[in-house]
Amino acid sequence: MEYGLITILVVEHIFSYLTGYFRKWEINNYGQMDINGIQRAPKETIIQIFEILIDSIILGFFMNHLISMDENDFHGQPLVHYWLIVDCIIMFFTIFYVYVVQIMKLKNELHKNMFSLHFKQK
Repeated sequence: MEYGLITILVVEHIFSYLTGYFRKWEINNYGQMDINGIQRAPKETIIQIFEILIDSIILGFFMNHLISMDENDFHGQPLVHYWLIVDCIIMFFTIFYVYVVQIMKLKNELHKNMFSLHFKQK
């Protein structure tokens, strides 16, 4: 079971890298400014939501596996389980990091637009 989780996490990491490059490519080629002045692409938001959904499902599945395991199973392969715990913690914080970066980007674009309008009116 543990090696299945490791395989799932490796595939998820590869999927995350590929979708990250695809989102950057799509924004560069098809990106348009939204109402807040942030470049967005049609499929970029859908892919990002799908990626967060997959990450949340994997995290929930891993937490269920970890809770249902007894102490002997956990200590049977401690490096594998600790690696899975660290990897899932990093994945969990990455979800919130991406969300906070988007909020910061939105606020920065709004401030930039307000300052540019202020100086243009002078």
